[in-house]
Amino acid sequence: MVNISSLNILIKPSLFPILFLSLIILTRANALPAQTANENINPDYKTYKENAKEHSLLYRGKAPFAYRFIYTGTYFAYSEEFEMGELRYNDKVYHDVLLNINSHLDELYLFNPYNRKYVVLNKEYVDYFTLDGRKFVNIRKPAGVKELPVTNNLPVTNDISPGYYEVIFKNNSLGLYKKIKKIYSDKIGHSYNPGQAEDGRYAVERIFETSHTYFFVRQGIVKTIRRFSDLIREFPEQKGEIRHFVRERGLDVRNGKDLTYSEVLKFVELNNKRTTK
Repeated sequence: MVNISSLNILIKPSLFPILFLSLIILTRANALPAQTANENINPDYKTYKENAKEHSLLYRGKAPFAYRFIYTGTYFAYSEEFEMGELRYNDKVYHDVLLNINSHLDELYLFNPYNRKYVVLNKEYVDYFTLDGRKFVNIRKPAGVKELPVTNNLPVTNDISPGYYEVIFKNNSLGLYKKIKKIYSDKIGHSYNPGQAEDGRYAVERIFETSHTYFFVRQGIVKTIRRFSDLIREFPEQKGEIRHFVRERGLDVRNGKDLTYSEVLKFVELNNKRTTK
């Protein structure tokens, strides 16, 4: 696993909008954090090609945006650790590649162990990937197309934005997907109230907050699931049984949505199989 960190800066309030805009435009670095920048190795190209072998095509791409400031939380979906996973990229499956997903920019990062650099994978070629036991899919919508039938139970409609989604549950008839977003905000001066620095500058607190949205897909129709009642409303004939199942299993419908929703859909699937026999 590969861990990353960042740098701290202080900004005068009057200069913050200009400086931060410049930061976004100009700071595309070879490595995510400054910590790893000094660790870069420059092997000769022949050795690199020999070591990378069939993965060499994956390692071509732009460098990730460098968040060169102190922040609270993380812009990654779950952890700053890069994990070994499986990736289907450009119609080829790769195993044991180091991956992580930036849920602020909705970008998939790959770590190249041969030159210790990070690469943003081209989203057009990503079909799916796994990360720490979780599966993510890339939901696409072709330009100019309003609505298409569901392919392998992946929605291609105007009802869901293209991008990376975590698969909570999927079978041949329905699917539940979670969109993870990291929302950036900052607080300056009195709104943060950390006290004024000795040189007259105010500290800036930058925050990445997590937002989760669930999407239920059945027969090409996409519905947003905001709460547990929205999900069981999709199975009116089994409402009572579902509620009893949740109580019996001690599932947490507020703080354990991933597990609860997944277990409920497995229960519904099992019930449907029993009734069709």
